[in-house]
Amino acid sequence: KEPDNPEYLFALGLTLKAAGSMEKAMQKFELAMGLLGTINDPVRAQILHRLVLGHLNQIKTGDWNLEKEIWKSR
Repeated sequence: KEPDNPEYLFALGLTLKAAGSMEKAMQKFELAMGLLGTINDPVRAQILHRLVLGHLNQIKTGDWNLEKEIWKSR
């Protein structure tokens, strides 16, 4: 119903990743990343950004690799 909802795209990415469809999962995660600006709550958008980035990193490198992302805000 909402093909441009970043949270739905993230959930679809998780489902595809769990099913082993890594390329399709990456596409959904990247679409979600591009639509984060549509989320009105900045904290919610930041959390989703970290989750999307972590899953993309894990698919690409095998590691969440969020140290810079997490520590830059502290």
